[in-house]
Amino acid sequence: MDNHDTPDEIGARGDLTRLVFALAGPGVAYFIASMLLSHSLARGIKSGQFGLIFRVGYPGLLIIYTLAMLAAILSYGPRRASFRWEKDEECRSTHRLLSIGLGIAGGLACCAIAVPVMLTQNEGIILAINPVVSIHGLLQLFLLVIAIPFTSEIVFRGMVFRRLAEHMTLSAAVIASTALFMMWWPVLGWYAAASLGLVSAGLFRKTGTLTASITASAVLSLGSTVLILLFGYRQ
Repeated sequence: MDNHDTPDEIGARGDLTRLVFALAGPGVAYFIASMLLSHSLARGIKSGQFGLIFRVGYPGLLIIYTLAMLAAILSYGPRRASFRWEKDEECRSTHRLLSIGLGIAGGLACCAIAVPVMLTQNEGIILAINPVVSIHGLLQLFLLVIAIPFTSEIVFRGMVFRRLAEHMTLSAAVIASTALFMMWWPVLGWYAAASLGLVSAGLFRKTGTLTASITASAVLSLGSTVLILLFGYRQ
């Protein structure tokens, strides 16, 4: 039986294949780094150096994650389509200020979901937050609020979500891209990753740009850090 594929269908499959290869190498490197950090933390518990290893190792993991995202973006090939959803009847490009406002609201909503859960695990979370006045703290703040939101949203919403939406229903693409995001994102727990993945996909689809989803990610990271420092140390 002959299979007559249109050029658009062939191109879409090619994009999906290129996406898989773009994520494969950086993904392996990142998960190896995660396993090494977990192993070091396990040894740190026995040696009494858990806090020191966590404070140094966690920023290192964030750097590796950011580099993995950059590698995936460069391997896939930066393109304008990764930053904007085509305009159609369901999605019109929203004004940038409105997109930022929606992103702030989405990030705060994710904070409301994530922070109460994180405060029940405040010992490990607080150990991971370096004082902002330190070099490690400034580096970690830059990674959490700028580098990771930009690179993560380009990869998981601009690349993964968009490509999956071409091969499955929109709802399935949201769930699949969020599940993949939960496996990668190193900032907070799976509950925060799940809420951010769902919110960011919805924001990207509604506004037509990554501005809102990047803002939501940055607000979640910054807002969670501030709230944990405010309430965590009081417990």
